[in-house]
Amino acid sequence: MIAELATAKNDAALASIVTRAADLIHERSEQLVRERQQTAAILAEVTKRLEEMAGYLTNSNHANRSHFEDTQSYNDSVMSQVRALTDEAGSATELGVLQALVNARLERVAQQVSNFRAREESRILEVNGRAERMRTRITELERESIDLHSKLDSEKQGARIDPLTGIANRKSFEERFAQQIAGKPNAAVAVVMLLWDLDNFKMVNDSYGHRAGDRVLQSVAACFMAAVRGNDFVARIGGEEFVMLLSGTKIAQALLIANQVRSAVEALRFHFRGTPVRVTVSCGLAELQENDLAGSAFDRADSALYRAKHGGKNLCVAA
Repeated sequence: MIAELATAKNDAALASIVTRAADLIHERSEQLVRERQQTAAILAEVTKRLEEMAGYLTNSNHANRSHFEDTQSYNDSVMSQVRALTDEAGSATELGVLQALVNARLERVAQQVSNFRAREESRILEVNGRAERMRTRITELERESIDLHSKLDSEKQGARIDPLTGIANRKSFEERFAQQIAGKPNAAVAVVMLLWDLDNFKMVNDSYGHRAGDRVLQSVAACFMAAVRGNDFVARIGGEEFVMLLSGTKIAQALLIANQVRSAVEALRFHFRGTPVRVTVSCGLAELQENDLAGSAFDRADSALYRAKHGGKNLCVAA
């Protein structure tokens, strides 16, 4: 766009560049909003889990401390009964009186044991119930985590799809192109980039409206998708700009494929407001080289596209 800006001849050309720049800025802004929303969702989920775990640990600690204090109090009480019984037994002078003292103390000890057991059973039930609720909650959190990751993966995938045409968008292309560039020095498989641009697309929008322009973009994208093979890649990277990456294809073969696609687009039939509208595309091709940089490879394809445009349009030109 910087190169086009330097050669802009009139207000219409300048407006087209500004519009494309605005589209890129808008797309980037939406992407940042989605990323912030995803990050906020993850942080909120993590905070929620940490708070629940902290609450469970606090309750468990309180229960353990209460159990320790109760046990200590129970032991002190029993020992107190034993000491009192020892003192009373030492001062008793008759067997009947001694038996009565022992029975009374033993009943008190038995009651204390019974009460302690009842509290222990209640405490165990409470601890087990709390542990079971925590296990259930952990299972729920795991399921929620899976659902959240699935949703984030879906949103992430959606952020890489052009909503109008249903094909990959610029972000997806940049990631794929970076992978191709990174792997190229060690790869024996040729990769050719095809940079496409619809000819006179602004005229379609200005004359017949943006809905007509959207139909053209969708139909052209379908033509591109029909031409690619399993390992190939196609994306919409701007308003009327598309790109292909053809794997295992040398430049001569890629030029033949490009001309077949160009002919398929030219054969499309559009009628808007009762008027037949002819749509054509131009293409610049560049084969990725060893130690290529993303910018240099793209610039070669863009320069070839520039020559196609200035050569009369509806052309495919190899760098």
